[in-house]
Formats: sequence, C-alpha cells, structure tokens
Amino acid sequence: MSMVLEKKLTNQELIGCKAAIHSLTRSQFIDKIGNEYILTDRGFSDVQLKYYALNEITNLRISIMNKQL
Repeated sequence: MSMVLEKKLTNQELIGCKAAIHSLTRSQFIDKIGNEYILTDRGFSDVQLKYYALNEITNLRISIMNKQL
C-alpha cells in the first residue's frame, strides 16, 4: 500500500485492507507483480460480470421510474 494511503487509515482499517488484499490474492482475483497489484483474468471476469449486472439493475430502475411518471 502506498504511504499516503497508510497514513490516512487507522490501524484497524489498515489491518482490514491487508486482510482483503490477502483474501483476493488467495482467491486468485488479483496478483502482485513487484509492488503493484493487478486483476487476474478471473478477477477481471468477475468484475465485468458484476458491472454488467449492476448496469442491468440500473436500467430496470430507470425503466420503472419512467413508467411511474
């Protein structure tokens, strides 16, 4: 994590972030290359699927709101 980010987080938040990074790495959603983390193909696929689902939900909400007008 960057020093700027670490200084703004409380100790509890920092522990939570490190645990989340560890979990994402173990589940093969992210990978560490040098000092940087990147999305793996699996991670990208999961994010893409969730973004698509969120977009569909948003479109449905807009459609319902338009019908109520």
